[in-house]
Amino acid sequence: MKIFLTTLATVFVACACEKAANSEQDKWQARQWYQSAQSAAAAGRPDEAERLFRKVLEKEPQHAGARLKLARVLAEKAEKENKRPLLEEACRLASQATRLEPKSRVAWEELARCEQKLGHHPQAAYYWRRVVQLDPENDAATIQLAAALILAGHVEEGLGVLTEAVILKPDGWRLRLEFAAALEQTGNFSEAVEQLRAIPLDSAEAAAALEQLGNLLGKRGDFRGMRENYLKLVELHPHDADAWAVLGLVEEKLGERRAALEHLEKALELSPRQSAALLGLARLRLAGGERAKALEILRQANDLLGREPQMALELAEAVLAFGDQCWAASVLRRGRILTGDEEQRRKLDKKLEEIGSADAPQQNHFPGTP
Repeated sequence: MKIFLTTLATVFVACACEKAANSEQDKWQARQWYQSAQSAAAAGRPDEAERLFRKVLEKEPQHAGARLKLARVLAEKAEKENKRPLLEEACRLASQATRLEPKSRVAWEELARCEQKLGHHPQAAYYWRRVVQLDPENDAATIQLAAALILAGHVEEGLGVLTEAVILKPDGWRLRLEFAAALEQTGNFSEAVEQLRAIPLDSAEAAAALEQLGNLLGKRGDFRGMRENYLKLVELHPHDADAWAVLGLVEEKLGERRAALEHLEKALELSPRQSAALLGLARLRLAGGERAKALEILRQANDLLGREPQMALELAEAVLAFGDQCWAASVLRRGRILTGDEEQRRKLDKKLEEIGSADAPQQNHFPGTP
């Protein structure tokens, strides 16, 4: 009997040792897969990263880091592939990570982002609030919390979050910039202008503030104020082709032809494929009776349509002003095929109908266009 018991005890010990060895082997293997998965994700190989993170979770279901990073990989894939089920799974994984590590700011951030992408704004606001509680100095999280509250219909509460943040951190220029955007979005234009004007020109957010303020003034019809801000912007960033293009278009709006030409040509000198500058310059050349130059510029703009289908309507209008209905109709049809925006497609269809009901098409000045 003693021999039997001794043998049995030896077997149990051996089994326990074997299980412990297997457990250590599993942990070692999981660590290897986890490191490889992180490398794959960093190198832009999401499918490989997904496969490896899933293998880690097979070995170690309680691995919070693997759940969180798999959630991030799936959320990025969902955005690129437009697959909602992937995003829903990412939310579940991030939620599980918060339960495993309830004090992990990163886990709550990932969950908040996932819910926001799903359009679940009340839930996103709740999770962003958790992030802010864990990290009160996190300005980005404060901004996201306010945005989620506003999107959830709690406008006053969202604005209140930003108001308090700006009071607590008066030199938080990024906060002030986002506060201005929220104020504009909710119709508080005067307050938005006040917030933007408070941002100093020597701050990192100066360029964004000048652009935002200029555009806000332009929307309200104050083109002189818009010009003033864009002049400051190009002084700060003289190599910003888009800023020069907008400045040129504002001068065109104000009837300052010479200044408009100078600014648009400057934009094209910096970026020869700046579509807004090309179209503005074509209009100015045509208005000045320089039809040959206008035609050359319109052809250059036409070449950009494949990568910028959103310019189809404006290009068609410029071509119509030149007097070529056939070419304009071709531009609209191409834009209709290329765009993924239904609202844009409806506008293009409406313009096509207008052209179709006009007189017979005139000669096509751009034979290369089908």
